[in-house]
Amino acid sequence: MTAIKPTQRFMRLATIALASSLALTACGNKVEEMKKEQRAKMQQIQPEISVLTVQPERFDLLETAERSIDATLATLQTSAFLLKSSS
Repeated sequence: MTAIKPTQRFMRLATIALASSLALTACGNKVEEMKKEQRAKMQQIQPEISVLTVQPERFDLLETAERSIDATLATLQTSAFLLKSSS
């Protein structure tokens, strides 16, 4: 067996280091591409957000109920009149 000279050892280590860095760089690009694809998909999926500002307002429940009852009675009276006039 022959002994490996220091310059040959250095060249082998340099070659291994270069090959390793190229392999890792190639993998890194794929990971970045996958991350970009995932971000694009998430942007398409995210719902649109709307903001609605609500302010308190006085609401008279009795007055509203009276109007509703008055409207219902007027409708019933009109219906009864139409039924009587058609007979």
